[in-house]
Amino acid sequence: MTGSACDSATTPGHSSNSDGSLPSVPEGNTEASFQGAGHDGGHLPQTSVSHVSIFSPKEDQVAIGAKTSAQNAVGELQRPTNSVECSAQTCDEFLPRRQSDARAINRMRVQLFRKADTVKRLQRENSRLKKKLIGYENNTVHSAIRKCSKKVGTAQFCLEDCLVEQITNATRQRPAWSPDFVRECVLLYYLSPKAYRYIRNRGSLKLPSKNTLLRYVGKSNGESGVTPLMKERLKQEVGNLKEQARLCSIIVDEMSISSKYIYDRKMDCFFGQQTAKENNGAAENTSNIMLANKVLCFVATGLSTAYKIPCGFFFTNRLSGKLLYQLTKEVISEVENCGLCVLRIVTDNHKINVTMMRHLGNGSLKPVVTHPCDPERSLFLSFDQCHIIKNVRSLLLEGEMTDGSQPITGQFVKQLYELQKNEVVKPVRFLTQKHVEPTNFEKMHVGRAVQLFSDDVISALSFLKEYPSRHPQAEKFRNVEATILFMKMMQKWFAIHNVANQTAHVHMRQPDQVHFFCATDQRLGWKRTFQTTSRLSTMPVKGVGRSF
Repeated sequence: MTGSACDSATTPGHSSNSDGSLPSVPEGNTEASFQGAGHDGGHLPQTSVSHVSIFSPKEDQVAIGAKTSAQNAVGELQRPTNSVECSAQTCDEFLPRRQSDARAINRMRVQLFRKADTVKRLQRENSRLKKKLIGYENNTVHSAIRKCSKKVGTAQFCLEDCLVEQITNATRQRPAWSPDFVRECVLLYYLSPKAYRYIRNRGSLKLPSKNTLLRYVGKSNGESGVTPLMKERLKQEVGNLKEQARLCSIIVDEMSISSKYIYDRKMDCFFGQQTAKENNGAAENTSNIMLANKVLCFVATGLSTAYKIPCGFFFTNRLSGKLLYQLTKEVISEVENCGLCVLRIVTDNHKINVTMMRHLGNGSLKPVVTHPCDPERSLFLSFDQCHIIKNVRSLLLEGEMTDGSQPITGQFVKQLYELQKNEVVKPVRFLTQKHVEPTNFEKMHVGRAVQLFSDDVISALSFLKEYPSRHPQAEKFRNVEATILFMKMMQKWFAIHNVANQTAHVHMRQPDQVHFFCATDQRLGWKRTFQTTSRLSTMPVKGVGRSF
């Protein structure tokens, strides 16, 4: 500093040297002001300061200059102090500011690390979405077509096949349809012609025209019996079946149709008369034409493989058992020639079918007869258990049987229905009037007939029999024991025959519905003794005009 500055820095009460040098400053005070204001290491000295000298403005400037020269000499401090007030600061005043700065720095570091992690996570998510987008761009309709092309030739028509048909024929003026797609369209048209026409006219889907469907189905010339088209289908189906799958059963059933006599101009012939006659060689004239009111159908169904193939139909009127016997032998012969092996004939227990089975058994009704196409083989005859359970239900409700001491009648079930009709809590929830008083149309329902012999009805009748004091009307069920025994036997009999479901014995807890695997099964022995123990064939039936 200059001399004038030094002179001006001297004040009364303070001595100065004659050579113009700075006044002597205590060593402790100088170091305290230096280290308290200019230390940059972030750590304060541990020596305590007893006092700090207070200078005048000029003396403060002199002190600042002395501090700067000391910093350059020692080399401990890296930047000078610009604030004049730093010389007056103490360690106690500076410590809180340093701590708050450190906390702020740490807080910013944590935020920085979090931001960096977020950026990395978003980058990974972006890469994943880019790969997914590339996959979507590559997985277009072409890949769907390639996927569907692998399923060409499979037996089951799927949604991908329909998609391929729509894409390949979208821009064609004359589309080419696959046989599987046309077959599905035929089924759709059969279910609802109006819905098929609406979808096709609206343009929601591109579907074949009605003429295409007719060409696929083929023209009908009105012939009945085992037609050439049925034979061709049987041969095609047999070619795709294994040796064991060719074992089949023939189902014989007759249904009612409306009688009509129609003339077709294109074919120049009449339709509607019966086609199955006992004397086919007789001359036909208009005076003895009889219109058909029923159609007799023959269907082949697999024993080890699930399939159903129509193999013959005839228009009939007043069909006799002898004519049915002749038609059955004809159908069995045609089916055997196509490659299937007929092991069984199944019908309902109508009297015409019973007569047909007697002809197959040479006058006697037997479950096993000689095969009409091969004398060395056996042909099994059986009645449909669903029709039998319905007939037994009708006999139980309409008539009265006896076991010799107590009656077997459905009046107990009707009384149970009347008993619980007005109750809030019913012993048998599903029991309705359709079960106890069915109409002719309601009698065809198999499920209600099976429910009549269920455990719920049997348990309710047994409870009223065992505990007559629990209900004021329980006295009516005093002689219900024989009816309960009969219902239990019919329930077990139907369960033994109803073995089509492979898992019913598990989820329904019905051990009698297990498949038969050996001839020594106890259920077969129970069936042999069923007729003798129940004496069904000798039970007198009252109130009905037929015997059971």
